[in-house]
Amino acid sequence: MPLRLPVSFALGLAAAVAGCSMAPAFPARPVEAHVQELAFDMNEDGRDDYWQRLNDQGQKVELRFDTNGDGKPDETVRPADLPPSECVHAIIVLDGVPFEVAASLYDEGWLRLFPRPSRAVSVFPVMTDLALSRVFTKETCLGYEAQYWDRARKRPSDGNWVYLSGTNAPWRPRMDYSCSIWLDAKSYLDPESLWRDELGGITRAIRRSQSGTVRVYSVATAGLATRRGRDAIVDCLQTVDRLCERLTWERRGRIRFTIFADHGHDLVPAENVDLRPHLEAAGFRSSQRLEDHRSVYIARFGLVSCAVLNAQDPEGVAEALATHPAVDLVAYPKPAAPGNSVIIVRRGRETAEISRDEQGGFLYRALEGDPLRLAPIRIGLSEAGKLTANGTAADRDWFDATVTHEYPDPLYRVWLAFNGLVRNPADVIVSLKEGCYTGSGFFSAMVSVASTHGALTQRGSTTFAVSNHIALPPTLRVEDLAAWVRPE
Repeated sequence: MPLRLPVSFALGLAAAVAGCSMAPAFPARPVEAHVQELAFDMNEDGRDDYWQRLNDQGQKVELRFDTNGDGKPDETVRPADLPPSECVHAIIVLDGVPFEVAASLYDEGWLRLFPRPSRAVSVFPVMTDLALSRVFTKETCLGYEAQYWDRARKRPSDGNWVYLSGTNAPWRPRMDYSCSIWLDAKSYLDPESLWRDELGGITRAIRRSQSGTVRVYSVATAGLATRRGRDAIVDCLQTVDRLCERLTWERRGRIRFTIFADHGHDLVPAENVDLRPHLEAAGFRSSQRLEDHRSVYIARFGLVSCAVLNAQDPEGVAEALATHPAVDLVAYPKPAAPGNSVIIVRRGRETAEISRDEQGGFLYRALEGDPLRLAPIRIGLSEAGKLTANGTAADRDWFDATVTHEYPDPLYRVWLAFNGLVRNPADVIVSLKEGCYTGSGFFSAMVSVASTHGALTQRGSTTFAVSNHIALPPTLRVEDLAAWVRPE
């Protein structure tokens, strides 16, 4: 017998979801194991009028509709068989969803309009503008955040102006819907209200679209995660799932979706860390001008588990910060000939070098200890015949071997952070330990941080992607999505 769900069930479920009271009503609940068909009474006349058939993997692949009110299916649609010209492609971008939460929900029976979620690795530092600019544009961000050291002007940027003008977010104009950038602060201060507003805007934007691709974005999901952690992310994903289900029914299956996030969230309550006293104890001073080898500029803008610094003595700054109890990793470029960049990574006293060859392969050379914990992976690559005589392996071989590692895809991400990710790169980048964050004093005073992102670690770095329009690989970099979702 098919599982039958009335609309009234959905209304009660939606009202029960904290922070998501404006969720679009749809009688959806987790799909139980071995269920092959679901039946719905959408007009509440006591008879089923909408059916979904599932394949052996638990994905909803066939839709049937009662179009004349007799309680029997009259139209059968297999969305995968419809020509793309007959379907709207809705791309829904969420801010800050860790892969493990999406994968866990899928295992519980949610998101079943889609195949199993793909694991997607974000950039480092793990920041929205950096990730989404590489997905939706060919433009390079000015800095890791809106506040950065302007190398040409030799002074800090005006972080508030850069943020509100959108000049560090070239991806935003590519969205058909995103809330006003002036409301972004609400994602920290009142994310529930912003989420309700965004749901309305996202729904209207998709409903207006009659053909082609529509791209929509929510920032409130990250704010909810920052304030309430995992539970908030679960609520949001379930709400988005119900929205996709509703729109699929409204369009008689003639709509497809791609949903992904820019990065993950570490799901660990965190305390604010001020790096300045530690640097001062080592003989450095925080400054808005780099006057000499003792001056250090620290960008402090968001609430993130990383820090970017500029200084005339990167090695000295890195050595000082490597002993800070909240610091996990420190990275900085080693002076080298142009085109031959070498990145030093430190973890306490442990030190290694990252370099890239002309073919794009990476060499990880441990000088003392193994700061990125790659020794076992390097042995595995060697045994598989994927290391050259000098120890270099292809970029994608490193990616495949490290995608579920403590530090996913670390060589490419750390190298890119200093080589092309932004137009004004830092001299030192710090990845903090879980449970620590740094940044804006204003927001820190206003917000209790239940989760954040920015560091090189697994949960904050790794997010998800699902699609019933695109055949996605099981693992990818977030930027790889550009091949399918970037505007022409």
